[in-house]
Amino acid sequence: MIALGIETSTTAGSLALVSEEEVLASSFYSSLHLRHSSWIIGEIDHILNLSGIKLSETSVIAVSTGPGSFSGIRVGYATAHGLSAGLDIPVIGVLTSDVISYNIREKGMQVCSIIDGRKDKVHIALYREQRRVSEHITCNLSNLFPLIDQKTLFVGPGVPAYKDRIKERLADYAFFSPSFHNIPQATNVALLGLIALKRDKESSRLVYGYLD
Repeated sequence: MIALGIETSTTAGSLALVSEEEVLASSFYSSLHLRHSSWIIGEIDHILNLSGIKLSETSVIAVSTGPGSFSGIRVGYATAHGLSAGLDIPVIGVLTSDVISYNIREKGMQVCSIIDGRKDKVHIALYREQRRVSEHITCNLSNLFPLIDQKTLFVGPGVPAYKDRIKERLADYAFFSPSFHNIPQATNVALLGLIALKRDKESSRLVYGYLD
């Protein structure tokens, strides 16, 4: 099976074409310099050409559904459904928090995915061994701290804004991943889409937590 992954929920957009064994092609850019909408269709054509795969040969189109930027999510969502139309390719929505947690391969430590919701609000979820062990939670930063009762690795685009306050409050319980792990990746979107497809748990809905 082959999945096309679309990640446009933050300013760091990416695309990936992934099989169950390997990454066939991928592309990454920043919407600080290019709008998602002006880049995405041409770049999808580019990675399909690079891989020699036709869109009709893909098993699923997986798209990141937030929390994140509403305008970015809307572009990814509309693109996924537009591409799937007439080709009978399922579209599966993958929560951005789950996508971020998939960056972390370390074992034995709780992981907290954190996305900035602005005005001191955060979108979080807790994971162990890449399995979510909490609900997706939207709360004020101060309400996050009582949830952390063990060593926790914080990761996600919300880390830069709140790292100092988290470290000050949680002290030896707070650890931080290298900054490149904070960026949600389309390769993870595609892989999680394949997993969901095999489990027959399809979802193509938008979720709470938009930033604009």
